[in-house]
Amino acid sequence: MKETLKKLEMTNEKLHVVGRLTRHDVRNKLSAVTGNTFLAKQKLSDGHEALENLEEIESAVRQTVRIFDFARTYEMLGIEELVYMDVEKTVGEAVMLFQHCTA
Repeated sequence: MKETLKKLEMTNEKLHVVGRLTRHDVRNKLSAVTGNTFLAKQKLSDGHEALENLEEIESAVRQTVRIFDFARTYEMLGIEELVYMDVEKTVGEAVMLFQHCTA
């Protein structure tokens, strides 16, 4: 039983490390997308048709960052000490993450 628990703890730690590193690496890539999108927007005149596409890219990046934040919070469940949580606020944040998804 102790051996099984130790293996489970080690597996959970590995998953935590991989999740943290993956989120970090992807956030770096998203920063590159955001930076290049900003630079591209600066080169275009007002009303250029590509501006709308670039704004959609920026919106997708923001949504992705929020999903990563939610995943990090979810990953910490059971690891950290229990604290009071504003359920209404949390549900609202979760709904916002998926408001642009279509069924």
